[in-house]
Amino acid sequence: RNPQFIPMSLRACGEVGDLPGLVSLFDRHEREISRLEPAVQRHLCRLILFAFCGRREPVERAFAGPLAVMPSSARALWLATADLAAGRDQDARRKLSGLLPEADPVTRRAIERRLSHPLAVAEQVLSPESKQIIARCEREQWHEERFATRPSLFSTLARTCQIFIALNILAFLMEVNLGGSRNLAVLFWLGALVPQTVSQGEWWRLVAANFLHYGPLHLTMNMLGLWMLGPFVEFSLGFRRFLLVYLLSGIGAMGVALAFMNTTRNGELLVGASACVMGLVGSTGAILLRGWQRYKARIASRRLVSILFIVALQTLFDWVVPQVSMTAHLSGVVIGFLTTLLLKHGSGYAARS
Repeated sequence: RNPQFIPMSLRACGEVGDLPGLVSLFDRHEREISRLEPAVQRHLCRLILFAFCGRREPVERAFAGPLAVMPSSARALWLATADLAAGRDQDARRKLSGLLPEADPVTRRAIERRLSHPLAVAEQVLSPESKQIIARCEREQWHEERFATRPSLFSTLARTCQIFIALNILAFLMEVNLGGSRNLAVLFWLGALVPQTVSQGEWWRLVAANFLHYGPLHLTMNMLGLWMLGPFVEFSLGFRRFLLVYLLSGIGAMGVALAFMNTTRNGELLVGASACVMGLVGSTGAILLRGWQRYKARIASRRLVSILFIVALQTLFDWVVPQVSMTAHLSGVVIGFLTTLLLKHGSGYAARS
C-alpha cells in the first residue's frame, strides 16, 4: 500500500517475466506514480515499464534527460534489458558480457541474472490492451519532455538567454559607472523611453529602454524572470524565434506604453526588461495552449493554468503599484502570445528531435 514500494513491485514483475502483471500494476497505480517524490522515482517506474516491455527509444530518452545521473553501467544494463525484451538477444548478451569486468557488485549480480535467466519477449506475451497502455505512457513521457522540461540557464540550449542577461548586466554596470542606476539623467542619456524625445525622432529608445533598469532590485527581479522563463521558450522555439519573440515583445510593448504616456509631463520615463519577460510569459502560454490543443497533453493544460495565474497576479501587482507600467506588461504578454501563435507550426524542439 505504500507508494514508495511501487518501483520494487514493478521490477519484481519484470524479473519473473510477468509482463501483463507489470503493465496492469503500472496502470492501476499511475496516479500514485505521478505523485512520487523525489521525481526520479516516477522516472524510474517508467524506465522499468519501458525496459521490460522492449521499448528502447523511451529508455534512451530517459537517460538523455531525467535519469542521466545513473551510472553508465546501470544505464547499459537497462538498455540491454530493453533489447532482450524486444528479442534482440544476441547483441544484448554480448553487451552485457562486456559490462561484467567494470560493473559494481550490485550491477554485476543483475547482469549475471540477465545472462542466466532469459527474459520474456514482450511482443509475444503482451495483449493489445497492454500495448495501448504502454503507448499512452510513451506519449505522456514525450509530453513531459516537450512541455515540462526547462533546460538549465547554463545549458547550450539557453545561449540567447545567457546573452540577454549579460547585456542587461553590462548596461546596469554602465549606469552605475556613469553616476548611478537611479540617476534619471544617466538613464535618460543611456536611452530611457521619454515621450517627448521619441516624438522628436529618437526611436532607438524603444530598443535601448529594454536593457536599462532603475536600481539593483529592478534588475534582479527581471533577470530572475528571464532565468526562469527564458530557457523553456528558447528550448521550445529555437534561437531565431526566441530572439524574435523577446525583442518584438519588448519593443512593441514600449511602443504601446508610449502611446499612453503623457507627452506633456516632464520627467516621465520608462525603463526595464519586464515587457520582454512578460512577452516570454505570453509565449509560454501560447506553447502550452498549442500543446493542449494539438497533443491533448495534460501537463500542458496544468502548466497553462499556472501561466494564467501569473498574469493575473502581475496585473494585480501593477494595479496597486503606480510606478509600474501595467500597459507595458500586458502589452508584452499579448504580443508574446500572439507572435508565438503566428509562428509556423513546429519548434526548435521538434527540429532537434
